[in-house]
Amino acid sequence: MTLAKSDSIDIVFLAPDKKKVSLVAYDGGEVPEPTEREEALQRKLQTYLEFVACGQFLRIYPQHSDIGVDILVVCLNAPTVGMKQIHGIKDHDRPETFLPVTVMTDTEFRAMLRKKAAPAESKSWWKFW
Repeated sequence: MTLAKSDSIDIVFLAPDKKKVSLVAYDGGEVPEPTEREEALQRKLQTYLEFVACGQFLRIYPQHSDIGVDILVVCLNAPTVGMKQIHGIKDHDRPETFLPVTVMTDTEFRAMLRKKAAPAESKSWWKFW
């Protein structure tokens, strides 16, 4: 799992609410120079887009054909300003294919998982206030 390895999908993650699948690109800090890091991310995002656009995602995960797909970029170190400005990626040859992109830190990702995994506060059925 690395940005430097642009030809592979790091993680396929089904959200706890099962309403979307996130393709997770993990930036473990192996590309420290900001410009190179952003270029590595762009190459990785292109791989993820092609994985979905060419139909490979649906061939491997046909059970998820009815839910949305997005990309999460999880960074061990704080993302660069350029990385934070990425909100999606679109295939110009197949304009119907657009994947939203969210860039966050590893700490934010783990907090999100804890929040979604926490059981809902139960209220007594006899209380009306």
